[in-house]
Amino acid sequence: MHEAHAHVMDLTTDQAAQLLSATQAQIDSMSVDDQKTIMLNNDLTASFGRLGLPGHALEAMRKLEPRDNTSEAHQNWVINMAGLLIADKQEQKAVELLTNNKMQNGNNIERSQFLIAKAQAMLGNSKDASMSLDGLTSDESFVLRAELAEKASQWRDATSALQQISFFRSPPLGKLDADQQNLIMRLSADAARAGNRDLLSDIWEKDGDRVTDPELHKLLSVMTNHNANQPATLSQR
Repeated sequence: MHEAHAHVMDLTTDQAAQLLSATQAQIDSMSVDDQKTIMLNNDLTASFGRLGLPGHALEAMRKLEPRDNTSEAHQNWVINMAGLLIADKQEQKAVELLTNNKMQNGNNIERSQFLIAKAQAMLGNSKDASMSLDGLTSDESFVLRAELAEKASQWRDATSALQQISFFRSPPLGKLDADQQNLIMRLSADAARAGNRDLLSDIWEKDGDRVTDPELHKLLSVMTNHNANQPATLSQR
């Protein structure tokens, strides 16, 4: 099993999936309660997930469901299963699974609440998604709030949500990676659409020199009105 996994990353996605599926067939012939079987199924689930194959990961994950549905292990399984269902675009099934399995652990309660919100947002149920986000304070919850606001062209709400992300509340020192620079650009774009000139000026002053990608830096200078020949705000549409 481990030898097979050592070569997975050297294969194409289809070849790796075939290899892992063959391994799954071997595991299925083993005792369900055997600890080694559980470990191998966990390994398989993670491998399918890394390959971007949530459907295969779901098949492996189903075999890992703990028998005691009141245990913390079962709650963790529900959370993982729901995440895979969402990744496989089975959002409604994820909502049903999470709704039918009430969490007891604090972290799992918040995670369940967020996954329901994420699934509802993907289903187009913005109101339900917003309600599920109520009380959550994780970075991913603020990003989802911003996404919902952006879809509704509520730019002030979008900027408010993004500013609550830890990156903006406690900015890191040193060089910014591509994701961090893109996050600055996202906040800048929303602020420009909201007509928030004070925020745009603040972004340029604090982070203008830290956006080192040439194209992004040029665009940021336009949005923050540091290019006199370009407009300071983006279209509201």
